[in-house]
Order: sequence, then structure tokens, then C-alpha cells
Amino acid sequence: MNLLRAEIAAIARRQNFFSAVITTGSHAESAAAVADGRADLASLDCVTWALLQRLRPALTAELTVLAWTPRSPGLPLVTSRLTSPAAFAALQAALSELIDDPTLASTRRELMLEGFEPLSPSHYAGLLHYEHLAGDLGYPRLV
Repeated sequence: MNLLRAEIAAIARRQNFFSAVITTGSHAESAAAVADGRADLASLDCVTWALLQRLRPALTAELTVLAWTPRSPGLPLVTSRLTSPAAFAALQAALSELIDDPTLASTRRELMLEGFEPLSPSHYAGLLHYEHLAGDLGYPRLV
């Protein structure tokens, strides 16, 4: 949401831009809300958009991409802080095996998974920049 908010902040001129914000519960439902007129726009990640184009082409045919936000890291895979180092290593090994297993190639293609890359929290710090940018432009919240 920080990427969308920063984009809107640049044109909102310190005033509310949206009259309302609805919560749909999923990116797919947000896209459907735009298609059926319950919402004017939705912010979808590029993976969701690609999956919707593949799996729900009738829905995406009702939509037009308005703009692309700057690139950012994908959503992280997370585990509990209480996960032991051994369990953490086992989870990482399992993900590596999943990516390397030739019998899962078609499943990976369907899910658009090409790999997993461990990123430090600093890789996600850039997203906070967009939050601060929107606030600096007088747009600390969407509504």
C-alpha cells in the first residue's frame, strides 16, 4: 500500500484523493470490485496480475493497467522468531529442494516460482521510504 500511497500523494496535493477505501480480503476480490464498479481502482502486485490474466482472463479483460509502481521486493516468506536455527535451516533446505526438483517443474511454472532468495530486512527498508515520502507530501493515510 505504501507504493500506491506514494504515487497518489504526488498528485493529491495534501488533500484526500479517495472518497472511501474498501477492504475486500484478497487481490483477486479487489480486481473483481473494480470490474463490477464497487471500486475505482485496486493495487495489485505483478504476480497476482499475471496469475489473474492466466486463470481469470474474463476478469482481467474488464480491467486496464493504469500505472506500474516502482519495483520492490516480493512478499517475504516468514516463520516465527521462535523457530530454532535447525528448523530454519530445514525450511530453507526444503525450499531449495522444491526449486531444484525436476518433477515439480510444471508446478513451479504454474505458480511462477523461479527461486527463493534470502533477503535481509534492509532490502525491505526501501518500502518504508515510500511511506515517509507519502507522509512528507501530506498523505499519511489513503483516506
